[in-house]
Amino acid sequence: MSKGAAKLYVVPGSHPCAVVEVALRMKSIPFERVDLLQIDDVGAEKTSPWVLEQLYAIVNARYEDERSVIITTNLEREDLAEQINERTVSRLEEMCEVLPLFGTDARRPSYDV
Repeated sequence: MSKGAAKLYVVPGSHPCAVVEVALRMKSIPFERVDLLQIDDVGAEKTSPWVLEQLYAIVNARYEDERSVIITTNLEREDLAEQINERTVSRLEEMCEVLPLFGTDARRPSYDV
């Protein structure tokens, strides 16, 4: 990759907090500094206080540096706040546009006759 080229880190899967925790502990991915960060399925698993603090630190650093972040979740706002803390959800709402997606769940079989 050439110097100054955009970088995209995608943290896919059903357990984003576990991926974030491992990567942060290993200091292997600079989540605060990448050009675009996508975290998929936020709130899908139980978290620890340390992970919640690190998630907020990443979101807040990206907010302060005006860096983009894409967050996906299947949770409603209140459920997400319960899972990852009101403070983090509030910061995400301040820096992101909420785009609700509607339709059928592609993971579930269709029983239409």
